[in-house]
Amino acid sequence: ERISRLAHHDALTGLFNRASLQSRLDQTLLAAQRDGKQVAVMFIDMDHFKTINDTLGHHIGDYMLIEVARRLLTIVRESDIVARLGGDEFVVVLAGIEAEFAVVTVAEKIVRVLGEPYFIDGHELHSSPSIGIGLYPNDGADGQVLMRNADTAMYHAKAQGRNNFQFFTAEMNAAATLRMKLEHDLRRALAENQLLLFYQPQVDAATGRLCGVEALVRWQHPEEGLVSPDSFIPFAEESGLILPLGEWVLDDACRQMAEWKAGGVAVPHVAVNISARQLRSHNLLEQVGTALTRHGLSPGELQLEITESTAMAEPEHAIALLRALRDLGVVLAIDDFGTGYSSLAYLKRLPIQILKLDLSFVKDIESDEDDAAICAATIALAHTLGIDVVAEGVETGAQRAFLADEHRCDMLQGYLFSRPVPAADIEKWLASQPRGL
Repeated sequence: ERISRLAHHDALTGLFNRASLQSRLDQTLLAAQRDGKQVAVMFIDMDHFKTINDTLGHHIGDYMLIEVARRLLTIVRESDIVARLGGDEFVVVLAGIEAEFAVVTVAEKIVRVLGEPYFIDGHELHSSPSIGIGLYPNDGADGQVLMRNADTAMYHAKAQGRNNFQFFTAEMNAAATLRMKLEHDLRRALAENQLLLFYQPQVDAATGRLCGVEALVRWQHPEEGLVSPDSFIPFAEESGLILPLGEWVLDDACRQMAEWKAGGVAVPHVAVNISARQLRSHNLLEQVGTALTRHGLSPGELQLEITESTAMAEPEHAIALLRALRDLGVVLAIDDFGTGYSSLAYLKRLPIQILKLDLSFVKDIESDEDDAAICAATIALAHTLGIDVVAEGVETGAQRAFLADEHRCDMLQGYLFSRPVPAADIEKWLASQPRGL
């Protein structure tokens, strides 16, 4: 075992050595080819290491390299590869990548963590990584080409002033730069109250009366103006910023609901979307309970919407959490129903009161027989299970007639009734409705 370990691992750091890296990288690329995934090869060189090594001695340099190796292992997953090529050169291989932004997130963390001070034998040492990144399959179909291109990108990172990462392709560098700017701007938006909520009315299909509103976040960017959620919500989900963003949306929607109540504005409930990361968060239940208590909301006045695919990703966890939320008096809805891969066995176990019929089915019910059949079947299924249905994206009178008159859909939402509007306009919308609504 010792001979085998010496053959495959670096004697100083215990990481994989060059020979072992090559064989494992080849295996990783074969798996990625089979599964249709990407692989990222990161070539890492520690800035100014030679100066530290020459000035303070090799034993100090060795201890620093051991610490670099330890820090790298804390950043990556067990399925990833960390190797030392020799000297101060390291390689990290990220396996099974689905989105390039995941690579950006890891690279940013490596830059940050390896750039923190090193305390060795009474010395406070400072270094930073220059990282070059090559992506399979775009930047090379085999390990040797990927390594060479990642090495080239690393020298570009050195030329850019060190302490940064660069992709081999200019296009990826441009995309990474835009993403970093977006993250910086979104963090600033959270800190400087640039976010605001719009509200879209939901109406009772039989009477036309307001039965609730859905809270939808908007970003008032100081340079770009009003930014739609399609431009930043997917990024927030990928980067983890969806957690502080989602917490803010939840609290502000509850605050607005309390304000409407205090002012006598007849809004029965406010609906808030919960993301996949929020549902996996260990403190969502506590956040919801705190918001309800802080703003004095009664049972039924807060509705949480969870997408079908999110709920079905970890159904047992979702069932337990949703039951706990329902015990707090929260109304629960499955959003975008019909677009995921749900199991009816789990659907009947989820403690939900509402299904939201996705607008992708609603928009073509006048011309597409399949969409019309799906809408009709979903409404019938939900009613059989004792669940109400909200149809999203209702824009025409014919859609309204099909959903409400022919198939007894319970609630409707869409541009036929109102676009999402600022909170101040909800009272005006109510006043403009027939029968004094």
